[in-house]
Amino acid sequence: MALHYAASELQEDPEVVLAAVARNGSALQCASTRLRSDREFMLSAVAKNGDALEFASPWLQSDRDFILAAVSRKGSALRFAPADICKDREVVMTAVKTHGAALKYASEALAADREVVLAAVAQAGSALEFASPELCEDRKVALTSVTKAGGALAHVSEKLKSDPEVVLAAVEQDHMALQYAGIDLLSDRDFILAALSRNGFALQHLVPDLKDDRDIVLTAVTENGRALEFASQRLRRDREVVLAAAASNGLALEAALPAADVGKRDCWTAWEKTIQWAKPPRRACW
Repeated sequence: MALHYAASELQEDPEVVLAAVARNGSALQCASTRLRSDREFMLSAVAKNGDALEFASPWLQSDRDFILAAVSRKGSALRFAPADICKDREVVMTAVKTHGAALKYASEALAADREVVLAAVAQAGSALEFASPELCEDRKVALTSVTKAGGALAHVSEKLKSDPEVVLAAVEQDHMALQYAGIDLLSDRDFILAALSRNGFALQHLVPDLKDDRDIVLTAVTENGRALEFASQRLRRDREVVLAAAASNGLALEAALPAADVGKRDCWTAWEKTIQWAKPPRRACW
């Protein structure tokens, strides 16, 4: 890093060091001992880059009030706090409110604290990964989490993976979440239709037989025309399915197969509805 080779007077210059820290928190290790022991300077450094806390002077790293002030500026700095401070509820709560994933560094007891975990997942749904197993069974915690990050469905309890409301909230946020749904839901046709009506792209995670189900595919492409690329070849040739997809998103025509018999007028109608195109569709336009 450039600061390592800088003259000692530059390593003493707060503005120079802060500019370096903003690019790479590790640059702080090259700063002078005086700066790394300066409370106000270090708080400014942590605000630029949470990793800077790693190189604060030992006395600052053991100062509870300093750590509290630091994580209020950059929650990710909790990563470098001493273990005893990671047991401090106020410090951890402050950290997760600005950086949910800081829950990873909380003590075991605080990872099982419902209020702390709710604050973490409300900020970053993926923080559920670091919650206690008991809280991964908590319906409110799960809903808060998957509404923010659908992929967090991977970390909820098996029971909640079969809860339609929880899974639908997850799929609506991220189509990838459907792959974590319980087997009972994945075999429930009504649930599948409900999921696709919220996020058509979830079609890609269904078994081949369902990708060849006309009603299911129509539901998916009506919600998001681009889902047509995940339908069976038979349905990608189906004129009604292709036109339903194009009505939702003209770019869907890229996934249509020639036998769909979509005419030039249909193509231009779809193109006019999708004004962001740089050029008209190329496929299924004869």
